[in-house]
Amino acid sequence: MIRQLLTLTESETLDAGVQLAALLHGGDVIAMEGPLGAGKTCLARGIALGLGLASRDVASPTFSILHEHPVAEGTIACLYHIDAYRLGGAEDLQSIGWEECLDDASGVVLIEWASRIETALPLQVIHVEMTYLPEGGRGLELRWSGVGERFGSLWDDVVS
Repeated sequence: MIRQLLTLTESETLDAGVQLAALLHGGDVIAMEGPLGAGKTCLARGIALGLGLASRDVASPTFSILHEHPVAEGTIACLYHIDAYRLGGAEDLQSIGWEECLDDASGVVLIEWASRIETALPLQVIHVEMTYLPEGGRGLELRWSGVGERFGSLWDDVVS
């Protein structure tokens, strides 16, 4: 299934992340893709905000590869934020505790530049493709399978 959204401002991209976070379950894996500066980290901050974290605490883990953000309330206990840009491929995931992240049934794994580790992604993944739009703003495309219909009404009331 596919949902699409146009965001014109950083605030709207943050809001889209908050709305997405409200529908996440423990064990979900979100694979984000898009060119440099397309808003992947901004969306990640919105997801963190929606999970009850301070968005200012979320930055792209470009050099550390993985940031773990414990979540204090709700059914999701941890947000694992991975930036795969500097990884050479799926084989590099062993060094960051990839299997442990995936095995955490109360965690959500959020991956920027997910195509760099595509062969390691589980079968049930929530894909977010972000693009620049010629008229300004960002285009977000959400694709999912195997995780039910819970995203079917996402972004209905947001700029589209």
